[in-house]
Amino acid sequence: MTTVGDPRKYWLYSDLIEQAKRLASNVVREQKVSAIAGVPRSGMLAASAAAIYLGVPLLEASMDGIRSISHGRRLDNVRHEGRVLVMEDSLNTGRRFRDLKRKLGSGYIYSSVFSTPRAKQYADYVGVELELPHWFDWWLWGSRHMQMARIGTDFDGILCEDCPRDKDTDDQRYIDWMSSVPVLRHAWPYGVPVIITGRLSKYQHETRQWLDRNHQKAVTLAMGDWPTAAERRGIAEFKADQCKKLNLTAFIESDERQAKIIAERAKIPVPCPAAGWVFGQH
Repeated sequence: MTTVGDPRKYWLYSDLIEQAKRLASNVVREQKVSAIAGVPRSGMLAASAAAIYLGVPLLEASMDGIRSISHGRRLDNVRHEGRVLVMEDSLNTGRRFRDLKRKLGSGYIYSSVFSTPRAKQYADYVGVELELPHWFDWWLWGSRHMQMARIGTDFDGILCEDCPRDKDTDDQRYIDWMSSVPVLRHAWPYGVPVIITGRLSKYQHETRQWLDRNHQKAVTLAMGDWPTAAERRGIAEFKADQCKKLNLTAFIESDERQAKIIAERAKIPVPCPAAGWVFGQH
């Protein structure tokens, strides 16, 4: 059974996995499924979760055919009962499924975890129907879309972890933290047009070093001009004003309170992964 998703939701990896499991359950109520074939790349994540959930083999579906992941053998050499479920993470126009059906034939079950209303006709099963625009955490950061649409992003809490309170100081502890904090999201290979952060501009060198060292790409880095961290005020207002100045169409913010302020002040959609919501989107 297809549900209609709210386009104001920000969908996380965990959401994709849960929805893939739900979709797989719906399919096996009506069909005997022998294996699940994921469509690279993101479709493989959904298919892997569903295959583990159902306890069936994981295959790969591409224009080269259907093949076993574990042995590299063609499907003809893999024993199975029932039909293979081809799974994609999302459909926009449906072009990929149309191409796959022409290549693979109609002997398979075609499914997609998410689909736009116009594309769902190309799948036998759809988990969630979503209008455009929609926000997928697993797709956004590695796509050209952020550059093409001029979507800016926060730094701490989005690209890396938030700084702990006991290290958010103007001394060596903060510099040491900045140099070693792990990556949360990779803005790669296309990168982002703009990063707007409440970090002090005097730490621009250390911030650029972290970006370079972790293969993160950003055209513009806008940082706060407060003299010290103790004097830092109005961070959300600063980010909102920078969004307007830099002509951004959306801004991804880590803090829910700030996200609400930025959306209201800048009059643009502000996705907040921590809240699982896109503020200012109608």
